[in-house]
Amino acid sequence: VRMVEVLVPIEELTRASILNMPDHELRTEDDMLAEADAVLWLGNVEQESAGWRAAGRWLTRYQVDAMAVVTQTDAYTPEQTQAAIERARHILGGRVADVVGVSARLGLKSLRARDMDGIKQSGFARLHRRLRTHFFDRGGAIRTAAMRRRVRNLLALTHGAIDDRLEMIGARLAAVAHIDSVVKRDQDAFSADIER
Repeated sequence: VRMVEVLVPIEELTRASILNMPDHELRTEDDMLAEADAVLWLGNVEQESAGWRAAGRWLTRYQVDAMAVVTQTDAYTPEQTQAAIERARHILGGRVADVVGVSARLGLKSLRARDMDGIKQSGFARLHRRLRTHFFDRGGAIRTAAMRRRVRNLLALTHGAIDDRLEMIGARLAAVAHIDSVVKRDQDAFSADIER
């Protein structure tokens, strides 16, 4: 994906960096995605539990502020949509701030028509409120937490590199000490041969 076009008129999204990553790319981009300040996890109404569990495992591993969005809600009954939201909420638990249902198709159509009831029905208004509450209003705290997480990761990498280097130095010192003992033994043997 080369470009993500943001069609929802949310001011804060104009200042956000957006990375669209299909699930199949997640494994190869884990480290890059882990550097995100926050994650908005998308899945449609038919998203299988396994997909939400994979999201939950990733969020447990990286502990990034996150919200989940169940998409394409206009293509399903309200009961199916609610069941999908509850399934995602149950599986993701406290690893996400909220799970919101959204119909982008209905929302964009309603935005063009300036249909406020349609915008509310699409889930755009609720998504905007949740984004503001959970991410935008807490932007400073989220960035601080993300920076601390990055520093901890950097320190762990640095400590790991130092430990590896110390282990290598220790192995080299042991090899030098062994060579020194062999040379000393040979010198002693040579001195003993000469004195005879």
